[in-house]
Amino acid sequence: MPGMREQGSAGRVARRTFLRAVGGAAAVLVPAGCGDPSEPGGLPSGAELDDLPREPVTLDVARFDRVTACRRTAEQIEGPFYLEAGLVRRDLTEGLPGEPLRVGLRVRDLDAGCGPIPDAVVELWQADADGLYSGFSAAEQGRRERSVEHPGSALRGAQVTNGDGIAEFVTIYPGRYPGRTPHLHVKVHLDERTVLTSQLYFDEALNDEVLGSGVYAERAADAPATSNAEDGLFASDLVLDVSRASAELVGVLTLDISAGEGGS
Repeated sequence: MPGMREQGSAGRVARRTFLRAVGGAAAVLVPAGCGDPSEPGGLPSGAELDDLPREPVTLDVARFDRVTACRRTAEQIEGPFYLEAGLVRRDLTEGLPGEPLRVGLRVRDLDAGCGPIPDAVVELWQADADGLYSGFSAAEQGRRERSVEHPGSALRGAQVTNGDGIAEFVTIYPGRYPGRTPHLHVKVHLDERTVLTSQLYFDEALNDEVLGSGVYAERAADAPATSNAEDGLFASDLVLDVSRASAELVGVLTLDISAGEGGS
C-alpha cells in the first residue's frame, strides 16, 4: 500500500544499535524525574543504550510471581504497522484519550534457570482507541479518514529492563479494528539480535467492559467487535494479567526467551 514502510530484517534492530536505526533523526529520551514524561527530549542518534539513564520501575517484582511456569514465550507476526521509531521512553500516550493502562513486562532467560535479563530493550507499539496506528493514514489501514489525527510517534516506544528484568510502560488500552481483538505488539532485543517478536492480549470480559464505554464505544459502528475467539492470532498464553489500581489498569506478563540462541 502507498506510504507503507518496508518491513523484514531491516526492522529488527539490536540493543546497542537501537538508536542508530533512526538514522539522522533525533532519538527520544525522557530522563528519570525530568519534567513531563510524555514530552520527548532530544538525544544524538549515535548514542548507545548502555549510556542512557533508566527510568525507575514502579511495579514490584512480586507482581509478576503469579507466573511460576518457565516456558518459551510464543512468537507472533510483527504485523504491517511496525516503525523504527527510535523512541526511548516510558510514557507512550502523547495526550491521546483512552483507558489508562500501565504495562509491565519481565524478561527471563530460559538458559539460566529463568533468571531475569537486565539491559534488554523491550519495544512496544499498538493501535489507539480508534484502532488506528500512528505513522500511517487511516486509508493505509483500510479505514475511513477521521477528522482528528495524532503524531506519528504516538503509542510507540522502548524501555531498557532493570535488574529484575522488568520494563514498564504508561499507555492506553488499545482499540479494536476489523478482524483483530485488542492487542499490543512487542519486541525484545539483546545485543545484535531480536530474540522475540510477539503480540499480547486481554481477557474477553475486560475487552467488553473497556470497549463498551467512552471513546471506544463511539467507534463501535466503524469497527465492529472482534472477539478473542474470532481473532486468528489470539493465544491464551499471551494474555496479560490485568488488575485495576486507582485510576488505571495494570497489566503484567513474563516473557521467557533463550538468550543464548541466535536471532534476527
